[in-house]
Amino acid sequence: MGELPSLKTLKIVGMSILRDINHFFCRSYRSQGLKAFPKLEKLTLENMLNLEEWTGVENGDFPCLLQLFIICCPKLYDLPLLSHFKTLKNLELSYCTALQSLPEEDRLPASLESLIIRDCPKVRERYRNDTGEDWLKRARVPNIWIDNEEISVN
Repeated sequence: MGELPSLKTLKIVGMSILRDINHFFCRSYRSQGLKAFPKLEKLTLENMLNLEEWTGVENGDFPCLLQLFIICCPKLYDLPLLSHFKTLKNLELSYCTALQSLPEEDRLPASLESLIIRDCPKVRERYRNDTGEDWLKRARVPNIWIDNEEISVN
């Protein structure tokens, strides 16, 4: 799919049998070295009840991605490095109860303007002010909402 040169919006809903999204989502063996999804601006993964991990994203893939929504993927525990999404402005993670945290070695993209975390209890705890392990990762994001509560950046 990552080879579709003009695709701007992609919404994948209800693929209950899918357990992982890997490098084949971004590229085939023929397209090695090319940027995946060169024009994609909005990606939604929704109601993927058995999705456990998303891997295979390389630095430079999704060069135009502005919005990423991951909704109701209760078994999802692994995401690609979000810092690869250099143009990302809006990130929403909702109802991803198995997600422990955002990738450990990762920083949120500098372009990120809005972070919404809803019903992701383990991520919520890591992003709490002063007490969460990852609260510094989100310090420069101007708009943060966790479980419908606006979180102050200060």
